[in-house]
Amino acid sequence: MDYAIHTDTSFKFIWAQYRTWGATAEKLKKELTLWKIIILALSITGAFTAILSQVIDSENYPVVSGTLGWTSAVAIAISGYGSKKILTGEQEKHWLMARAAAETCKSNAYLYLFQIHPYLTPEDDVTLYEKIETLIRELSSVPQVTISQREELRNIPHTTFSFSDYMQERLYKQGQYYYLPKAAIYRKYVKRSGYWSIALGIAGFLLGVYGATSNNAVSVWIAFVSTVSASITTFISNNRYQYLAMSFRVMATQLKILWMKGRCIAKDDINAQKDFIKNCEDILNSENRAWLSELSKTAMQEESEATVDITRTPE
Repeated sequence: MDYAIHTDTSFKFIWAQYRTWGATAEKLKKELTLWKIIILALSITGAFTAILSQVIDSENYPVVSGTLGWTSAVAIAISGYGSKKILTGEQEKHWLMARAAAETCKSNAYLYLFQIHPYLTPEDDVTLYEKIETLIRELSSVPQVTISQREELRNIPHTTFSFSDYMQERLYKQGQYYYLPKAAIYRKYVKRSGYWSIALGIAGFLLGVYGATSNNAVSVWIAFVSTVSASITTFISNNRYQYLAMSFRVMATQLKILWMKGRCIAKDDINAQKDFIKNCEDILNSENRAWLSELSKTAMQEESEATVDITRTPE
């Protein structure tokens, strides 16, 4: 049995808000990730060129030594500036707020679509607009992106959207085609960081053996390898890839379980279907709040911690 859906301005508006805040969150996340990678690369480059400038004979190669020294200084300066001025807790907070807004709008869109509390009648537009108004007021500090009208209405439920469509789109596809692939990507990042740590550990060991038997000058390179390894590990840890891989995998499993439960509901039992949708949205909102809470802790921790100087030689 198909439900009558709302194709009026109110439903289109809430869906457009979901799409817009989703695009905003995606843009902010990409910018944060890009800058984190740039700062990591600059920090490693600065440390590497600093050591090279010391190793190279400055008397015989003054231009090369000087160029490396200036390169190191510039790279470390930009890295420090980016860490302090760009990668702030405020930027992370904006991303999380935009992500939360998108999920809130999407959840309310489905509740409004199926006329579920607090949207029990088509006349409950006022309640919907009040929620959106409050949301926009709370997010006044977050720069919202502008997307085309086509993007605003992308994937909007069609005119015969039914309970079975909700099961397929909201539960099955979101779990199998979004959360599972995301979990796989994050697991790949964690594995790659593990491979880098092993490779750098072996390199440090070999340099240590070489330095102990032939040349103590390689000690600076041992320190460099150690600090690079620590920097990569910190980068992965701060991005919470392991936590995201686990939580996305759990969410995909949770959605599949809900999808299987929903298949047991009779096609003509509208009340049971509405209760099920309400329960699903409550579970999704709860999971999203837990996810946002965990990442918010990380953002505050990063903001309070001092930037690690990877050019410093460990004692």
